[in-house]
Amino acid sequence: MPPKKTSSKPVAVRLRDGSVVEVAAAETNDIEFAQSLRDAIVNSGLSQYRLSILTGIPQSALSGFLTGRDIRLSTFTKLAQVMGFELQQNPNKAPRNV
Repeated sequence: MPPKKTSSKPVAVRLRDGSVVEVAAAETNDIEFAQSLRDAIVNSGLSQYRLSILTGIPQSALSGFLTGRDIRLSTFTKLAQVMGFELQQNPNKAPRNV
C-alpha cells in the first residue's frame, strides 16, 4: 500500500516559557505527534544539553529521539510537558470491550 499523501502546513505551538514556534504538521487526522514534538524541539532553539538539564533526560537519549529512534513513554511525556504539548487519549483508538 503506498504511503498516505498529506499536505503539510505550519502549526503554532506555545512553549512553557511563553515563546511560540511553528512546526510542520500534516492534516489534523494525520498529525505525526512524535515528529511534531521533534520539530518543536528543533525550532525552539534549545540545545540538547539545555533540554537535558530541563527534563533530566540524558543527552544521548535526546539525540536518539531527534534522529528518529524510539524512546520510552515516560521520556516522551517529560519532553512533551517541557515543550508545552498535552498528551490525550484518542477516544477512537481506545480499547473496547468485545
